Amino acid sequence: MVFPWVGHPAPLGKVIAAVPGDRFEVRMLERSWRLLISGEPAVNSEGQGYFLDERARRVLQHLAESTGGVVPPDALLVLGDKPQLTADSRRFGFIPLQSVLGRLNAP
Repeated sequence: MVFPWVGHPAPLGKVIAAVPGDRFEVRMLERSWRLLISGEPAVNSEGQGYFLDERARRVLQHLAESTGGVVPPDALLVLGDKPQLTADSRRFGFIPLQSVLGRLNAP
């Protein structure tokens, strides 16, 4: 999906990881903080996991605590396809549904 990001001239493209009603949580697995969606560790298109640094853990933990671990009806949780090198919901939280500009298709 594509959405505008304040301060950037072009919209960002991200993968929708969780939609309204999906459950998510932050949990320590194998000595690393991980994002779980519907009870499964979040992974990118190549099967790489999203390990959380302290900042990302705090952002997602706050979202989980403030929503009961459920994506709100008007929001999306998005992730980049490069687990370690991307700005996504681990940095800026949920994306409002009304912000979605369009859809990207994989090449």
